[in-house]
Amino acid sequence: MRVHPLVKAEMRESVRFHETRFEGLGLWFLAAVEEPSECISAHPEAGTPLHHEFRKHIAPGFPYNVINRV
Repeated sequence: MRVHPLVKAEMRESVRFHETRFEGLGLWFLAAVEEPSECISAHPEAGTPLHHEFRKHIAPGFPYNVINRV
């Protein structure tokens, strides 16, 4: 699975943001995002359909969506 460079930058910023709120929360956030990422790798057509070939997966416990293009 390829990850867009802007997404990687946003993830780093999100980890920093969560770590400033509570120590360890950044790692918890990464684990929550990893769950839908693994689902996407195994089943790219799973998730909530969005526009055209895009799908949405919710990161559990966080107000964050993982979007993929099939």
